[in-house]
Amino acid sequence: MPERLPKRLQLYWPETKEAEEQTHVEQLFILAVLDRETVCGYANKPTGPTGTGDWKPRHWSRYAGRADSHRFRRWTPSRKEYEGEMAKTLAPGELVPDICMPADGLGWGRGLMQLDWADPDNLAFFAEVLPDGTPAWQDARRNILFGAEKLSRCIHAFDDTEAPEFFGAAAYNAGRDRVHEALRSVRASADAQARRDAVDHITTGRNYATDVLERRNQYRRALGTPKEPDHA
Repeated sequence: MPERLPKRLQLYWPETKEAEEQTHVEQLFILAVLDRETVCGYANKPTGPTGTGDWKPRHWSRYAGRADSHRFRRWTPSRKEYEGEMAKTLAPGELVPDICMPADGLGWGRGLMQLDWADPDNLAFFAEVLPDGTPAWQDARRNILFGAEKLSRCIHAFDDTEAPEFFGAAAYNAGRDRVHEALRSVRASADAQARRDAVDHITTGRNYATDVLERRNQYRRALGTPKEPDHA
């Protein structure tokens, strides 16, 4: 049956199936997130499970007060560098803020599921080392399983909403707190589509959740799987 899917999705069929069994998140949903995040590893540098992504600097102010601040490489860019890297124009006279990257020289997103290197919830996982000395996040199976567990938590955080999978996908990308904040910002009389639009507006490309669910539905159609409600 997976032969009906693009070959890049077939690469991690066993791992995503195991993740489904352990987390009860639909395998095709996990594959949709995996594909959106890294095109199944092809968007990583280097390509594959050991690669990383998201190489854009972040504002140092986000991490300045953390106990593990030594894990970040901080610098004050030139005005031109800042505006180019951050895609933001500073006002005349506005001071250039410090920016940062991971001190190990890699991108923020780690492995196939693009686990955020700076997310406090991921620190223990990033410290794990396999018996052969490989960091756990570089192992396809471990990375997918950890990402699926995170996705499951994100979905269940919105169980009391009309669209837990949609909001859960958005939370995987933008964080649960930001999704809750986006939902609170919508007027009480707003319809379901307005609520989804407000949430997707804060995600990467302003379409992350919509795109993930559409990918999942494309895979269902390819496999001839009866369409189930998306709760979106």
